[in-house]
Amino acid sequence: MAGHLKFEIRFGWLVLMALAAQLVVIYADFGDAAVLRRIIFPSTYVLLLAFVVLNRRRIGFLIIGAGMLLNFLAIVSNGGLMPISPASMEKGGLGEELAELEPGDAVPDSKNVLLEESDTNLQWLSDRFTWGSPGPFSVFSIGDVIIGAGLIVVLVELLLPALQRSPPDRTSPT
Repeated sequence: MAGHLKFEIRFGWLVLMALAAQLVVIYADFGDAAVLRRIIFPSTYVLLLAFVVLNRRRIGFLIIGAGMLLNFLAIVSNGGLMPISPASMEKGGLGEELAELEPGDAVPDSKNVLLEESDTNLQWLSDRFTWGSPGPFSVFSIGDVIIGAGLIVVLVELLLPALQRSPPDRTSPT
């Protein structure tokens, strides 16, 4: 007999709030209040990590949480945005944006801050891996890879029914 996996997500609204705030950070023009981006963005990770703690019974959420923690460390150790180097931007097909940026500038329409590798804290956690083609995920971090793996595990946990072994039928001859 097969049972169904009970998949309960607690406090999902934390994720929705955090993602909405991240969209604001990425796409809103803060003008003279640009420092708010560097406060709001790491705060979204606090909400996301709280969600993981509240849903820690699912291995997929724990994997996602490990990736988010790595990203959070890179973000807070570099002034509130995810660091990206000019070389990584070039390699990811984002070189045309470099002409308008100076080191330390927030990269428009992203969650990144342009920093030379030598000026980046925890550089190995920064956005440094590339797909080789431009797009919203053309440059990513090891934390992003771990988050992706966690999402796959969550989907597997959500979509596959739990297999329960039924006790053997003792009335039938063997």
